[in-house]
This record gives sequence, C-alpha cells and structure tokens, in this order.
Amino acid sequence: MIHVPVQLTSPKIVSKRNRRLQYRYYAGFSPEFVAEILLGVQHGNNRAAILDPWVGGGTTLEAASSLGLRSAGVDANPVMCVVAKSRLFDPDLVDTAVFAQRICNGMSRRTLPLAKCDPLRMWFGDKTSSHVRQLQREICAASKTGADISLESINGLTALACIGLTALFNCCRNLLCDLYSSNPTWFKVAPPARRRGISKHLLLSMFERELDRLAGMPAAGHRAEARVLCSDSRSLPFADASFDAIVSSPPYCTRIDYAIKTTVELACLGSLVFSHFRSIRTKLIGTSAITGERIASKTSWGPTCIEFLDRVRSHYSKASKSYYLRTHLQYFSSLFCSLAEASRVLRVGGSAVLVVQDSYYKEIHNDLARIVTEMCAAVGLILDRADAFEARQTISHINTAGRAYRGKARLTESVLFFSKA
Repeated sequence: MIHVPVQLTSPKIVSKRNRRLQYRYYAGFSPEFVAEILLGVQHGNNRAAILDPWVGGGTTLEAASSLGLRSAGVDANPVMCVVAKSRLFDPDLVDTAVFAQRICNGMSRRTLPLAKCDPLRMWFGDKTSSHVRQLQREICAASKTGADISLESINGLTALACIGLTALFNCCRNLLCDLYSSNPTWFKVAPPARRRGISKHLLLSMFERELDRLAGMPAAGHRAEARVLCSDSRSLPFADASFDAIVSSPPYCTRIDYAIKTTVELACLGSLVFSHFRSIRTKLIGTSAITGERIASKTSWGPTCIEFLDRVRSHYSKASKSYYLRTHLQYFSSLFCSLAEASRVLRVGGSAVLVVQDSYYKEIHNDLARIVTEMCAAVGLILDRADAFEARQTISHINTAGRAYRGKARLTESVLFFSKA
C-alpha cells in the first residue's frame, strides 16, 4: 500500500506556474500530484522501479528521476516519446548555446532540397517547408543523431535531440496557431492560400528563443535512470514482474484523437515517421479511427462495461449501433489488454495508481472508474483506495451539442489505488 496523505492533491494541472510546461498537452497531471504519489512509493521502497505505460508528456518520469527512482515510460505516439525524453534533459551536462550555434552554422552553410511528398507542405509554403525540414535535420546532426528519423530510431534519440525537436514542435505550433479548432485534439490542414511562410532567419530566431526557454526551465535534478520507449501499451517490452509501481493515466473514453492533434509534429519528424501515420493513429487507445478488426465484448471486461455497451448498442441516435459501438469496443478491448499487460510486468505486492475520468455517450453515463476497477480485478489488481475530484475542464464542455442529451452533467476524475495480489 502506498503511503499518501488522507487529503490527496488534485491530479489536475491548476497553477499558472505548472502551465509553463515543455509542450502544451491536453492530457496530463500536475507535478505536485505525481511527486506526492512517488514519495509514498519511496517511503515503502526507496529503490522502487516505476512504470508509466501511457507516458504522455513525461511528468511521471521526471518526478521519479528527481527522487532517485528508476523509471520507464511507454507511448505509441513518437511525438510524445520525444516530448517525454526532453523532460529528462540536464542543462548542466550540455551548453545549449553551443548546440544552437552548431544548428545555425549548419543552416547557413547549406540548403537541402525538399522532397515532393514532404508532409510539411500541408501547412507551409515550399520555402518554409524546406527551412523547417533542414532545421529538423540540423538538430539531429548537432546532437549526433541520424538526420533521417524513423520509428525504429525514435528510442535512440538523445535528450539533447529531443529538447531541440520539442523546441521545433512549439515553433511550428505557434506559426499555425489559428488552424487549431476549439476541440483541443483536432487540427486542420491549411488550404493553399493559408499555408505559412517565414524566412530562415526568423525561423531560427524563434527556435533559439524557444530552445533557450526550455533549457532555462527549472531542472528537477535527474538522479536516476529513466527510459522512454516508443511501444504499444497492449504489448509492453518488459519481462514479467519488472516494476514495483505503476503511476499513469490511461486515455479517457472521450474519442480524443491524439494522433490528429500531433499531425504537424509527426510531420516535423520526417516522412519515414509520417508514412506510418495511419498505423500510429490506430494504435492509440481511444482513437476515432475504425480499425479493420471485428471485436466482441467479453465478460472479463466486467458487468458495468457490458451494460454500458448494451445501452450504446440500443440507443436510438444515428450510428449508435455501428460506428459509435465499434469505437467503444475498440477502446475497451485495448484498455483491458493494456491493464493485463500492466499487471503482468508489476511484481506481486506492487502498486498501481491510475487516474481516470468518467464521461457520457449521449445521456448514458460511462463510469470509467468502476469499469477500470472491474477490469483490474479480472487481471489480479485489487482496489485499495479511490479518491474523487470534480473535473472542471473536460472535452464534453466543448461539444455543446451533447448538452441536449444530458444537460450540464458534472464529471468526476478518480485516482484509483491498486495492489497486485
């Protein structure tokens, strides 16, 4: 059992200070919350190994490393692997001013041709696309990483390369900010008339400022090994009983499409990564894309999940028994497989802390905390404690059409504490 206060800190990012993160990411929890949980883990085992199977922005790994706890994080989205690894950059080991100068020198010495199929052309004019692509390659060259990034080489990127690439991600986001919709996980392709143009000089100035900002953020003081792997939570690349604790937040059942949200960043990584966009998108839990796999519900998912799916199937609204049922089946199937994998790599007596949020399909309540609890019981994880917090900022507040079904229903974010029997 993890030793944590009776009054637990909210997992939400609430302070203005915490909003100044490496990278703006819709999902994630506060550093204070993670530190509180990990201090509780450390109290019982100061040599604990920590896993975050949905690493996202890397908060868990940064907090674990600063406390001297070994950790590993997994994410199927290579963009989030880069961002998470950038959180592990130690500014005391590398002078980022020298790094930036190498990049600028490389940019001034040569101009690289742009491939006709380069995905950056979807948002930028040809010259700007060429500048951005060259900047990506110079970042990799200056950090002694191969210029052409592939899915296979993501795991080999250094923290220096990752902080440079994260700075590039943020620059491109700022240039394209008006193409983001009110939905925080949807992004538009720019029509030809609105494709962005910026000089090489201005792009480099933006990049240097952003790199300086990231490198100047308060360092956590990394004192332990932390690994970030681009992999699937449904098939974790670890041996049985490898970890003492799991601290994470599985994707919520709100049809948030994180691959679409990071389309530009995936394009920044290059054609070798972007060519796998469809595969990356379908691997992410909660995707709105339909895979070709036919999935049937299973009793091991628990009675709450089965009842919810039956109500979705019988709902009168359009596509409830087809598209929406299939997306929910995909979600719960992936979630159950991931929880089973989490249980497999957790040692007996180990702890898992999961943050989940309920939601609605039309007026049908999706009690994800109860569903996860029942799924975990089926894979040997027993609930020890549950803390509930009101979720103030949710994706449902953006979809105003949904209020016709449920009015102003309040949602709950739950922190669930499990132990492996």
